[in-house]
Amino acid sequence: MGLMRRLTVETVAALTGLLSSSASAHVLYMHSDSYFGKDDFFKMWEFFTDKDPTHGTVDFVGKETAIADGLVQVTEERVYIGADMKTEVNDESRGRRSVRIQSNRMYNAGLFIATLDHIPTGCGTWPALWMFGSDAQHVWPTFGEFTIIEGAHEQTQAMSTLHTTKGCDQSAVLEGRDFATQWNKGTLKERATNCDIAAEGQWANQGCSQSGPPNSMGPDFNSFNGGTFAAEWDPRAGHFRTWFWPVGTEPLDVAMQSPNPDMWGLPYSYFRLDPVSCPASHFRDMRIVLDLTFCGDFGESLFAESCPEIKAANLTCDEYVRKHPDKMKEAFWSIRRLDVYEPAGMSLENVKVVDVQKRFHVGSLVASGRAHFQALPGLVTAGGTCMACLAVLLGIHKFARTCNREATSSRSLSMYSQVDSGLAI
Repeated sequence: MGLMRRLTVETVAALTGLLSSSASAHVLYMHSDSYFGKDDFFKMWEFFTDKDPTHGTVDFVGKETAIADGLVQVTEERVYIGADMKTEVNDESRGRRSVRIQSNRMYNAGLFIATLDHIPTGCGTWPALWMFGSDAQHVWPTFGEFTIIEGAHEQTQAMSTLHTTKGCDQSAVLEGRDFATQWNKGTLKERATNCDIAAEGQWANQGCSQSGPPNSMGPDFNSFNGGTFAAEWDPRAGHFRTWFWPVGTEPLDVAMQSPNPDMWGLPYSYFRLDPVSCPASHFRDMRIVLDLTFCGDFGESLFAESCPEIKAANLTCDEYVRKHPDKMKEAFWSIRRLDVYEPAGMSLENVKVVDVQKRFHVGSLVASGRAHFQALPGLVTAGGTCMACLAVLLGIHKFARTCNREATSSRSLSMYSQVDSGLAI
């Protein structure tokens, strides 16, 4: 049937000499979605307009109102999403007008990379970038929540958190060994390691929560022009991992949109998924959410400590947010990019026959051969990339022509169940 038509793993390893036993289980990520492109921004998001489930002093508005009032502004360089900074809000209304959007698409795995130059900050604010799953039969947190960025008031360290039902324990995950920062505290526990929202010794709905690095949000984050977050959800490898880089320090593979998380060092946040302590089935069908609420369950609990001068003036968080639009000037997101990468297919360890042409975009390799050749050393560590290496070794143009002629129509199986039709490869 011909060498180029169907290639075994053993053949690829023999030809390239680049496949190590440790690399064989790694995942090759392929770009699937960009959420902040100018042309399709409004097609990819749903505007949430119900009452805030976290009891915030907020009135989430729909798309038309958000555009008309300037709460959402889309340009070639960025997307601005903010709150009303002009109006005093009466006590009868829900609260200050703001925006909460969620992706139309659901995910069951992926690498989510966001570049931001401004995150909402200031007393009363509670911004978050997160993911959650739910439907009419499965209310939150039945399908889990993964919070990538969250904080309140003028906090300078973003939090990363999991929220689940019973049966997700992270007590074996250790600071310094598994992640670079520290666990947040509960009410009676030094380490909030139980992801159950009703866990004893933790705040209501706290989940298992870890602190981010210094200046990963807040006034200094904004004054330093922001940075990039990368959050990986890999149920096969058994983890959630999150990294942060201040602006200008992002790894080259991130800048080139060829990310390889295993090259990034210790994450600042890490949660383990395994059948005993926290089954991966806790998390499924999750959408991306970006929102800005005010006060609410979390913000109210920190208000006196975070904003003592306002509390001393005998103002509650709710009163402050309603009556002082002039204090909301920093209550906005500015997002440069939000890209999603999904696994290209199964690891070479478990794949014996691979459809080369569909797995590796040979046409793209031909069109930009030099760039891909230069990027090859960084790709070698990802399982499956030896096919791309082989393309270079045998001559990209010849390889592409042969594949186009002889490749079968069969498609590689995905190691992940996909909600939307097709695997992004």
